[in-house]
Amino acid sequence: IDSDFDVTLDTKTLDGILPDVVITQPTNGLTTNALTTISGTANDNVKVSSVTIRINRISDNFDFNGTSWTTTSPIWLDATLYTSSWTYSDADLSWVDSSSYTVIAKAKDTSDNWTTNYATNTFTYDVTAPTSAVVNPADGSTISSLGTISGTAQDNVSVNNVAVVVKRLSDDQYWTGSAWGTGETWVSATGTTIWEYTGIASG
Repeated sequence: IDSDFDVTLDTKTLDGILPDVVITQPTNGLTTNALTTISGTANDNVKVSSVTIRINRISDNFDFNGTSWTTTSPIWLDATLYTSSWTYSDADLSWVDSSSYTVIAKAKDTSDNWTTNYATNTFTYDVTAPTSAVVNPADGSTISSLGTISGTAQDNVSVNNVAVVVKRLSDDQYWTGSAWGTGETWVSATGTTIWEYTGIASG
């Protein structure tokens, strides 16, 4: 008795390694006045098959759904995937001034392994300019010496630093931080919401 057998062997790689995902833009803790593209990297020992992100507005816990902000959450959006990086942008994505947001990203590989440690970055959107005022010397005052210039500053989010420019009207010279010279020069003050600058040479 003769018998013919066709044998097919199906090999499959056992992959228990999870993909890795990172958010590079926005950086964690960033305060920015412009953000059109969210981006990052994704890597796997075999191949990343997809990256999805969640964009949450912290103030009201709304998620962006690809068109608008909604109370339904969580909402995961498909990012555009490249060899080892990804991006997400949407013309309908708009930010609210002075609001903070959390971006969360997760990745899946071709073995259907999902990232368990999600990438999470938080940022603040701020398009409101700070305001400042000089308290000393008073506007229009006549003084014999000036040891300290001081004032206040305010912002809807936070004041990071204050700089001042001092111009001598008699010869249009500017204080450079060590001497009087030509060309407008900003010198750093100490303090933020309450600030001061000392060390201007008389003359």
